[in-house]
Amino acid sequence: MPRNDDFMFYVLLGGEAVREYEKDGKSYIMTNLMHDTTYYEERVEFVDDREERQKIPVTPYQIAITLTSSKWQEAWAAVYVDGCFVKRVFLRQGKKFVLKGFNDGDKIREFLFSLPRFGRDKDDRIEEDRVNKVGCILIELKEAKYSHTEMRNKRSQSEQSLDYKQATKKDASVVTKGTYTMATTKPGRCIEDLHSGGKRECSNEKQKVTLWNTGVELSKLDVKYHMRHTLVGMGIEMLE
Repeated sequence: MPRNDDFMFYVLLGGEAVREYEKDGKSYIMTNLMHDTTYYEERVEFVDDREERQKIPVTPYQIAITLTSSKWQEAWAAVYVDGCFVKRVFLRQGKKFVLKGFNDGDKIREFLFSLPRFGRDKDDRIEEDRVNKVGCILIELKEAKYSHTEMRNKRSQSEQSLDYKQATKKDASVVTKGTYTMATTKPGRCIEDLHSGGKRECSNEKQKVTLWNTGVELSKLDVKYHMRHTLVGMGIEMLE
């Protein structure tokens, strides 16, 4: 698993940590589109204004992060997937935080390993500064600086709607130079509704809330995810 003196993280498939491989100082995991948790999703795409329907395999995953440093009691972790900021999570020393997926309003939608999508036209691409980060999960650890404590209503505020664009085949080809097939990440099914069970109910009851500001970057880690044949082609001896 990617780790340093400050923190560690790993990718989970079906609740189990994915085996990590190292090559030339970089960390890799295999994108498994034939896992026990893999399912098929119907995709409707438009190619040259022609509608195409196909079923593609997708595999849900989660990200587990643990603050291990003895120097920091608390810290913030900024999570990026395929070059896109996903969420900032608050970590406490020794406590594992499992990020289940994308926040989309009052819902959480699973992270899915998936083949890249077809672009609807030549302009349907992700942002240029994201392209070379496709196939990478990056976590930046930042200092958590105590601000103050205040009383707030127990009613939580809704998250913003999800703004995430999956990489296209043309985007992926920039990374692969057209020499191999790679996976990307896309949002999947709703796995949790934060509005259900009274979690978003209106309440005038107050609770004490501690606020933490974000300080300087402490360290960062990343892992690249590739298909099995790509890792083999890199000379990595696969153990799965």
